[in-house]
Amino acid sequence: MSHTSRQHSQHLAAPTLSARVRPIAMAVHMACVALAAGWALAPASARAQAAPSAATMVNADVPAGPLADALNRFALQAGVAIAVDAEKVKGKTSTGLKGSVSVEEGFRQLLEGSGYQLGRTPAGYVLVAPAASGAAASPAAATAANSLPLVTVTASADSLTEGSGSFTTAGPSSAATGMNLTLRETPQSITVITSERIEQQGLKSLVDVANQVPGVFYAGSGTPVGGRTEIYSRGFNIDSYMIDGVNVPWEALGESERYGQSTLDTAIYDSITVVRGATGLLTGAGDPSASINLTRKRPTSTFQGSVEGTVGSWNQRRAVVDAGGPLNAAGNVRGRAVAAYDQGDTWVDNYDYKRSIVYGVLDVDLSPATLFSVSLEHGRDSSTGAPWASAYGIPLLYSDNLTYTNANRNTTAAPHWSVLDTDRTTINTSLKHRFAEDWSASFSYIYSKFNSEMRRGMVNSIPISGAASAVRVLDLEMNNEVSAVDLRIDGKYSLWGRKHDVVAGFNASDAQQNYPRSVYTVLPGAAQWNGSQLVFRNLDWANLPDDVPSTAYVKQHGFYAATRVRPTDFISVIAGGRISGWKTRSADTFAPYAIWDDRSYNNEFAPYLGLVVDVSQSLSAYASYTEIFNPQSNRDIAGNLLDPEKGKNYELGLKGAWFGGRLNAGLAVFETRKDNLAVRDGNNFGPTGDPAYRAESETEGRGWELELAGEILPNWQLQGGYSQFSIKDANGERLNTSRPKQQFKLFTSYTPGALPALTVGGGLRWQSETWGEGSTGFLREAYTIDSYTVFDLSARYELSKRLSVSANLNNVFNKSYRISYYDHSYGAERNVTATLKYQF
Repeated sequence: MSHTSRQHSQHLAAPTLSARVRPIAMAVHMACVALAAGWALAPASARAQAAPSAATMVNADVPAGPLADALNRFALQAGVAIAVDAEKVKGKTSTGLKGSVSVEEGFRQLLEGSGYQLGRTPAGYVLVAPAASGAAASPAAATAANSLPLVTVTASADSLTEGSGSFTTAGPSSAATGMNLTLRETPQSITVITSERIEQQGLKSLVDVANQVPGVFYAGSGTPVGGRTEIYSRGFNIDSYMIDGVNVPWEALGESERYGQSTLDTAIYDSITVVRGATGLLTGAGDPSASINLTRKRPTSTFQGSVEGTVGSWNQRRAVVDAGGPLNAAGNVRGRAVAAYDQGDTWVDNYDYKRSIVYGVLDVDLSPATLFSVSLEHGRDSSTGAPWASAYGIPLLYSDNLTYTNANRNTTAAPHWSVLDTDRTTINTSLKHRFAEDWSASFSYIYSKFNSEMRRGMVNSIPISGAASAVRVLDLEMNNEVSAVDLRIDGKYSLWGRKHDVVAGFNASDAQQNYPRSVYTVLPGAAQWNGSQLVFRNLDWANLPDDVPSTAYVKQHGFYAATRVRPTDFISVIAGGRISGWKTRSADTFAPYAIWDDRSYNNEFAPYLGLVVDVSQSLSAYASYTEIFNPQSNRDIAGNLLDPEKGKNYELGLKGAWFGGRLNAGLAVFETRKDNLAVRDGNNFGPTGDPAYRAESETEGRGWELELAGEILPNWQLQGGYSQFSIKDANGERLNTSRPKQQFKLFTSYTPGALPALTVGGGLRWQSETWGEGSTGFLREAYTIDSYTVFDLSARYELSKRLSVSANLNNVFNKSYRISYYDHSYGAERNVTATLKYQF
């Protein structure tokens, strides 16, 4: 294994059934700027007044939709904070708002008919119940006595989804361009997995979520903790990640870009946003696959919390505690803490795991316009019997490549002495200031440290003669340290009598990898296959080859800027770009190999162009273009590094948003042209034991996607999509055949009007056949995984306003399907979990 650095409801006026169905059918058919610089660049009027007053005029542009989303969007435009009771306003709508209004007049119009009024506190605006006498209460007169229990709906760059009850969001997202644009306004495919979706399906980790995202392919070991996980989109590995909108290298999350995602517990996340396609404007070097933005939970304006416990198949046990609220009387200091513990076995023999996470965050309003935040996240994970690679199973064929080994789906190729212990700590601080009117600036810093100790073994071949097998052995201690910084300014400017958007910023990261102990060797005859299992001999760890410490680092930085110009009411043009630098150096000294990597690239420019045209009140057509630069750590069979991947990415599409953003749809066609694409070199391995790759140039990848998410009928939520993608070499031959050409994913839930305490749901995942790279003849047949479909069910019942019970049945029909073409690794058998949750 090479440790050379790697790349990284109720409604005010419910629409009729026919009005709901029509858009569904249509959807189916269809540079460095610091905080001080931000102050200097903001308009003079903005500098003159740091915090907007109640009389400040706001150019409002709020579409009709859910009341919480409308209030949040207006607060974002006005530069103020507002808090609402998520339960009280759930299902309530607003007719929207457009034009120039004062802050309080804008809120008043949005709240009209809702039964609530606007109140004001030192921390910002709140909703209040009408005065008992029926007389109108002025905002200044609002008191805690008539204020509702509150949770903060922050005017943040990415809308929070907690408490929305929705499978989509009507609010803005900055994950693609850095500007606060809705899903429809963004010229790329975006999927948001909301807190409601995560809870209903019982998705416990990032890989659980990735497995449900349309257009994303998850290839993993099948074990919750400890094995390699590979997440792909549009044919390429996803190696771009963000935490709360801040770009971080994969070293902040795990051992490598293929280890660690399974340890990221969803208990601390409000939502997970996946932007598909090239995202280099914000993230820099990377594949045109996708970026994943992990939006963590935020403190609430009044105290609230929950406790939940889960039991399930294979001795699964899970507990989660979540509490937050104001920490002083004024409410301008707020905190939140989340803790989760998870343990269990799986269908894989001799495997067990433990996983825990603790997260705390503190928000401090230094002024009505300035927010300081600090957070701490610490996770620990351990497993026994975890596989080394992305699969756990016995090799599919004996060494003659003609005879099947006939192992079952429970049998593991991991030795009994295989252990893994990791811990990860992340500290994040941020300072955000909103100037009057339309400008804001932010500074964020993230420090993360990841430690891991492991002993692993792997058998690549079982002799047909019955002789004992050689075992690849790894004894490793490693530490990752990451620092990442992000400075950003965004706002609006006037030109040609219209308002336009702009964002500019600088981000950088420094990822250090250190290996105090790194022993890699191959031991002949260390495992014996007896026809039903591999029997590993115990090892004398003290007499393994001497270890030699090694180090590696990756540093990158970039200046980016983009603007959205609106020449007319229905046309938006987005233009921007990024200038990046990237540098790495490493000494990979696994005896007897010593491979050095010392590369740097500077002034790499990646343009970003987009066009969005509103073709109707609900539909938009879009186009986008960007370029790709991706230094890679893949090596050929001789151990030589492949040259950086370079290419272009094109995307065309239609997007629709109906019912105020409660229902979103997208149809996209895209093409990626790439040189130096890394392709598996058959079943060959390099000198360090990692898979060998070869570089393909003039490759073309083409595909299309269709996605629908949100409320298709009252109380009926749905999220799903179909994707098709293939990539071919210069001769038209398909590459990367181990990834499916087609996928379809769907999950839906319904709450009967006659029984509102009950929510039932179900979903499926289907993928087309795959086969081993370059395999022909008998091997093509053997290494083919047939298409398969997996069905899941869920149910939740509210025993009271605070107490609920839920159950999830996964793989309902106990479908047996391989997840690795070259061995007997299978997806999870049928399993069930039950959860009891109390909210306070």
